[in-house]
Amino acid sequence: MELNESLFIAACAAFGLVLGLCLKRMDGRGPESLGPQDLIDDSQKGCGQGFAEPRSVPSRSRRKKRRPGFMWLALAALFLLISALSQQLWHEDAQDKESVPVSKVKAPGPESGTESPKTAGRPQENRHAPSEENQAAPRAEDRQEDAQALYNRGLMYLEGKRVPRDYQKAAEWIGKAAEAGHPEAQHDLGLMHYKGRGVELDYQKACEWFARAAEQGHVKAQYNLGVMYENGYGVPKDLAKAAEWYQEAADQGHAKAQFTLGMMRYNGRGLGQDFANSAEWFKKAAEQGHVKAQYNLGWMHENGQGVPQSLPAAREWYGKACQGGYQKGCEALNKISGQGI
Repeated sequence: MELNESLFIAACAAFGLVLGLCLKRMDGRGPESLGPQDLIDDSQKGCGQGFAEPRSVPSRSRRKKRRPGFMWLALAALFLLISALSQQLWHEDAQDKESVPVSKVKAPGPESGTESPKTAGRPQENRHAPSEENQAAPRAEDRQEDAQALYNRGLMYLEGKRVPRDYQKAAEWIGKAAEAGHPEAQHDLGLMHYKGRGVELDYQKACEWFARAAEQGHVKAQYNLGVMYENGYGVPKDLAKAAEWYQEAADQGHAKAQFTLGMMRYNGRGLGQDFANSAEWFKKAAEQGHVKAQYNLGWMHENGQGVPQSLPAAREWYGKACQGGYQKGCEALNKISGQGI
């Protein structure tokens, strides 16, 4: 850019100097002077002859016509030269503004973080562009993010957050997330079919969605699927399968599943009767604040079923059930303590 400007200035100066010399030369001559060939020969003078006209004396108007023609030609050439150089400089200046100086860009190299001389200036492959394989099969992380976005939109309509509550739209978006494999969406869609909220009431479809979520380890879906099998909702009644799904959820710490599994063990429904194992499951649920499990554990301690008989332990668990708002716990505690609470 700086070199082109210098050449441009030098060319203009040189052309101006040549033009000035030309004009000066023309101005120096002035009206054309008469030479010896243009004078009247004195030998031709005679009486009564007078002077003869000069042979070829340029007229004043004729002399003036030469200067304007040359000047216009010179000015036209100067204008063309300036226009050409200006256009070239403008084009190069535009390229300089649009491009980033190479010295300011550091393309990462193999290890050093700089571009090797052999690859400098060559088009580089876009390392971040997705390959055809990635475009055909998106990563699992990307699919999960898309499914999560669909589920979040469905929750907005389901809960009425920032938008009017609309169960049908909620079911639409949650359904899309469920189809994409989102376990929470699958469970929620199962609940919506179970309650007929935003979709038709259909226990069979509810079981299908519970099952898909349960197979992915969704603890609530595992518990709900156990409920469906225990009661025969949408599937044939099967206490053994119900116990299996309750077991899956109980192993993950689901308090209701632990309590239900304790009841099945206590009554021998779907599983063999086992008071000790029943008390174990009641205790796990009771420690999480399940009031019915606390009451049942107190009753087993009071009567010595599956655990050593212990009135202090019975009063402790009855008291926790009573504090949790379970009226039967308060009544049992009042009975064994002999005083009101």
